[in-house]
Amino acid sequence: MKKNQEVVADPYSEAMSIALYALAPRAKSRDELFKQLLKRGVDADNANAVLDSLELQGLLNDLEFAKLWSESRQRAKKLSKRVIAGELRTKGVSQDIINEVIEELAKLNVNWNLRLNKKKSEILTSETSRRLEESGAPRWSSTYE
Repeated sequence: MKKNQEVVADPYSEAMSIALYALAPRAKSRDELFKQLLKRGVDADNANAVLDSLELQGLLNDLEFAKLWSESRQRAKKLSKRVIAGELRTKGVSQDIINEVIEELAKLNVNWNLRLNKKKSEILTSETSRRLEESGAPRWSSTYE
């Protein structure tokens, strides 16, 4: 044992504390947190036990993490689905979860684009009507006289 290493009475409790402090600033994937625990000197068995416990408590969830991450990255940085998928892969999120999240993101984009196009259409229609009225041009009617 090194001189500056302390003897920890309960390695599981220490690992849990490290994990909770790591989760405080932002959500993390299971793999990301596992690597951080190993880096801090927690053995793999205790790390997995802590991660299992956090999952049971609902504090660690790769699907929720991936949804939050992808929505945040697209909203703040306007990143493409491909870039977001790559980031999630580097964070250790499984491909099944990545596929699900990217599919949801695509649906959100379609809905957002439909709303945006509708709004643009309404603006253009009202602007066109206003310009026609100002110019004195005859309005087209949908009924034949």
